[in-house]
Amino acid sequence: MLVLTEKRLTTVTKPRLCTMISLSVANVQTGPWCEAYASGGSATVTCHFPRDINSSQLSFSVVRCIDEKPVVGCSWLDEGQMQCYIEQGYRFNRKVSDQLEVEIPQANSQTHDSNYSCKAVGEVLPGEEPVQCTLNISGAPGPPTELRVQSTSLESARVCWKPPPDKGQQVSYRIRYRQITSGKGNTTDVCPFDVSCFSVTGLTPGTGYDISVRAFNRFGESEYEDVVAKTLSTTPLKDSYTLAVVFAVVFAVLFGVAVLVIVYVCRKVKRLKDEASTPIPKNQYCDLDRRSQDQNAHKYETVDLRRATPDTAAPEAENSKQEAERRPSPTPSKKISEDDQKLEETVIETTCKTFVSGTTAKVTCHFTEDLNASQADFSLRYNSSQTATIKPVMNCNWEENRMIFCGSETEYILNNGVSDRFEVEIRNANSKDHDGQYTCRLISQHNFRDTFNPCTLNMAGVPGPPTKLHVQNETLESVKVCWKRLPDKGQQVSYRARYRPSNSGMEYITANFCCPADDCVVITGKYQNTCYA
Repeated sequence: MLVLTEKRLTTVTKPRLCTMISLSVANVQTGPWCEAYASGGSATVTCHFPRDINSSQLSFSVVRCIDEKPVVGCSWLDEGQMQCYIEQGYRFNRKVSDQLEVEIPQANSQTHDSNYSCKAVGEVLPGEEPVQCTLNISGAPGPPTELRVQSTSLESARVCWKPPPDKGQQVSYRIRYRQITSGKGNTTDVCPFDVSCFSVTGLTPGTGYDISVRAFNRFGESEYEDVVAKTLSTTPLKDSYTLAVVFAVVFAVLFGVAVLVIVYVCRKVKRLKDEASTPIPKNQYCDLDRRSQDQNAHKYETVDLRRATPDTAAPEAENSKQEAERRPSPTPSKKISEDDQKLEETVIETTCKTFVSGTTAKVTCHFTEDLNASQADFSLRYNSSQTATIKPVMNCNWEENRMIFCGSETEYILNNGVSDRFEVEIRNANSKDHDGQYTCRLISQHNFRDTFNPCTLNMAGVPGPPTKLHVQNETLESVKVCWKRLPDKGQQVSYRARYRPSNSGMEYITANFCCPADDCVVITGKYQNTCYA
């Protein structure tokens, strides 16, 4: 319950309710005051004065505050008659004592909604104003405006709004909130009534919420106004000292990273210059660790052969002898010096092996010296079979404290330690990105005779066909056939040969050859001077 006076505001509330009904008490007023109410299509503004106006014959007026225009104004003539000005749409019965009533027969919200003030000459002390009353024709309040999120924390969000016009009625607010991803929501009524901000608590950290606010009074309620808020996932830093410490730590880390990058780039440039001057060895082979054989095989390469006969063997031997005589004799080699002998003794040879298990592959490098003892920098190079490009996938350098520093691409990981061997694991290996040849190299080469032998990784499994198949030698009952070694793709490759006399219609004779040393096989038969396919 609200009682309005010129200088004080008295409030009486019912427990757990956020609505209030106006009650006028005349004996606590010190100046003119008024009350307004609407009923149906009409409205009434009642003015209360501290004394009887009819006896004191004081001039008085009822003012519409929205435009500061008197709707009723009366003064007294000498003969005690009262003359009044009454605005159109208002009705005054000219009855006055310590109160009077002004009626609005056809009241409407657009024209008559306003604050009203009752004034009497000599009834207000200097510096004081009459207490106003508000007329609200429509009843229900409008929605709050300018709804916004003022602040958020881990478990709360504070929203503020601009109150709607109260239209002579006490306005309360209802808050509705729910998670954006959930259809369920909660509501709470705001107490006390004269607030324009509210903190919604008990929220989940780092979560978005739809928050809505509506206004209501005893006549009805407005529509909801909506806003979106998201609670914090971590507590913000507020202490300036903490911010300074964090900034200093971040700066130190970034500075350290920049120094490491500069050192790494300088070493890489030096390493590339050293490797550019290193001759690539021609003697390359791969020691394979996988011994399983693939049962799939490619189509055969075919060559026509003719067995050598005694008549043809003799001229060929003579031709070979004459060819040897025409060749220049080799220049006698010089005596190896002691320095050359030392270099020969320190020749380094590297080999590597590959191993595949599911989507994980391993490349194991072997050296003829202990890298942990010699502190030699080393690298692993990758020659892609898809793009024919060569790039280092891992570079390792020894620091002064005998610690090793390795820079590598993401999927390449150095396992365990380093001695005369080291192992590199390739995670999530696939044929497209990792099939090809891998070479283990010393970055600082000891000797120009050092050899770095590659090995091949094949995630696909099936070998390609042999190429450049040719006859190297013929005898009366045998033929030696050779070919160019095919890429082994990380698998041990065996060969199968088939042969038969040409145009004979006979079935092919097959022979299996496991791991031929020189990529050649000798085929024997019982037919002389016969053309074979």
